[in-house]
Amino acid sequence: MDRDLLSHLPVVVAVARRGGFALAAAELGMSPSAVSHAVR
Repeated sequence: MDRDLLSHLPVVVAVARRGGFALAAAELGMSPSAVSHAVR
């Protein structure tokens, strides 16, 4: 499995758990833009 894909998994999980990019970003200490790019 691709290491980049695995490194972004916690971001994807946070988006699913929180139900949106902004809330996931706040949880992770990232900008919503960075979260969006990680999910792509």
